[in-house]
Amino acid sequence: MNKFNGIDFIEFANNAPIGIVIHDLQSFIFYANPAAMSLLDTDINQTIGQIACHSQWHFIDEFGIKIPENSHPACRVAASSEPIRNEVIGLIYGAECLTKWFSISAYLHSQPEDEDMVVVTYTDITLKKNEALFQDIVENATDTVIITEAHTIDAPLGPNIIYVNRAFESLTGYKAQEIIGKTPRVLQGTETDKATLLRIKNSLEKNQAIHESVLNYDKNGRPYWVEMNIIPLTNKFGKVTHFAAIQRDVTKQQFHEEQLEKRNTELKQLKESLQQIVDSRTAQLQSINLKLEQLACYDYLTKLPNRRSFQDCFKRQLSQAKRHNKLFLIGVIDLDDFKIINDKYGHEFGDQILTLAANSIMEVLRLEDCAGRIGGEEFAFSGVIEQHSDIEHLCQRMLESISGKQLETDSGEFISITASIGICALIPDENATWIDLYRRADSALYEVKASGKNSYKEYVGNGSV
Repeated sequence: MNKFNGIDFIEFANNAPIGIVIHDLQSFIFYANPAAMSLLDTDINQTIGQIACHSQWHFIDEFGIKIPENSHPACRVAASSEPIRNEVIGLIYGAECLTKWFSISAYLHSQPEDEDMVVVTYTDITLKKNEALFQDIVENATDTVIITEAHTIDAPLGPNIIYVNRAFESLTGYKAQEIIGKTPRVLQGTETDKATLLRIKNSLEKNQAIHESVLNYDKNGRPYWVEMNIIPLTNKFGKVTHFAAIQRDVTKQQFHEEQLEKRNTELKQLKESLQQIVDSRTAQLQSINLKLEQLACYDYLTKLPNRRSFQDCFKRQLSQAKRHNKLFLIGVIDLDDFKIINDKYGHEFGDQILTLAANSIMEVLRLEDCAGRIGGEEFAFSGVIEQHSDIEHLCQRMLESISGKQLETDSGEFISITASIGICALIPDENATWIDLYRRADSALYEVKASGKNSYKEYVGNGSV
């Protein structure tokens, strides 16, 4: 075996870059080349004479499961005489329990005048395996990942996209084959902030990392906000060759931040006059960052959150009440005889009544409470309250706030309105839902309507929710 057509096998094996280990048919090792001992993290004294799955080696399969002694490739070939090609196994080594990955081939070498032996070769594929694992992680990440070339960043062609993950495809509607070769500028639009884009460009020119929030547009023109981190990627010589942008969709968070800012502004202006509050809301509605949010989440007439937005706020408050075992309240408000007023004085005057009622409701509620227009002349509010006795005070103030204001008609007649309120208040259990509590409050509202209006009533029923 030492010579083959003039080639010294031992010299060849000792200088080979792959690990070569030779076993007898009982899997005992009687030769291992230097590459094998390096790969197996051992030396000649610890290797020769050991069996394939000696306790010093912790071999695992592709799924991380320890390989039994009789399942090592050397043992299987010795038992079956069938060769094994390119099987992947791992080796746990070191105090940190790191993993090396190998592609193993093994075959039975028969010798006419000597005992047969099993030759096993080890090729280190750790880097390739880790790269595949990294790519699998990136492909299944919930955040979008974009990788571009770094050598051209100027418009209109640069920077050139070379990779996007599946999260990018889901968020933007662009398939990878549609966007690769193009520039991220295709995601920007007329309302993307130019100052932000300039800061990004300046950082890329300096090969510096940057964190920004940007308004982008998907394939169908839908605007969305992303919070992005752009980092430079270097090669082994330290040269920046690519940029990686990790982006998270923060459209909802952006809306809530803007909503909180709007509420704080309204609270300050409330001391001045109601007209200033209306003017402030109108000005805010004209701001670029709130256009989409207002259309999606606010009632166009009263500027209150619409039914869907109110439900979102309600569910968050309900979850908080469940976690902290707090008393939770939902109220349903219906304007009394609104249809009569609307039919008599016209829809435009009716719209003014609705707006006045919305403003009256908001004057009474706290900043942390939710309110919304559910539909027509029906409104709702919700919140966590400290004690049951607060309900009467809140409802009386709300009825007085609504009935205490008047509107003048075109004929000079002054019209005031009243409202009926249905209440459901309880400490919710885990089964409590939006629809359960809303229906109970609505049932109480129906009783108020049937018994004279311009009052409130709390739902009283059997069972807990």
